[in-house]
Amino acid sequence: MARRAIAIVVAIILTVSVIGGRTIRGAAPTVAQQQPCLNAPDATQAQRDRRMQAIRTARQINTEEARLFGANHTYRPQSDLAGAPPPDDFVLTLTTDGATYAFSLKDKRDACYYAIFSDQAGVIYEGSPLR
Repeated sequence: MARRAIAIVVAIILTVSVIGGRTIRGAAPTVAQQQPCLNAPDATQAQRDRRMQAIRTARQINTEEARLFGANHTYRPQSDLAGAPPPDDFVLTLTTDGATYAFSLKDKRDACYYAIFSDQAGVIYEGSPLR
């Protein structure tokens, strides 16, 4: 009896949690409804320009952090950095403990969750999550 009740509750939760092709927590759309990746090789010129602007922002962050570290021997939080803001709908998250830093620029428009990230090593990476 208890197993049947648990199975019914799980079925109800799964049925209710899918709303418009999305789970309650806002996970990726289902495969059948997924929008194209904005940062794919066939991206529009406007999207490629936006992506390059985000990469330039990442370079500026690394350059500014290196400059500040050279002067003060400490990496600084995002609020202390000068430079261009990220492109529209890219979200910048930077963390530092003073001795290291890491940041990501995530594209909120991209159905494939494209992101750019880097740290104190100065190497810029780009990618999408595993599916």
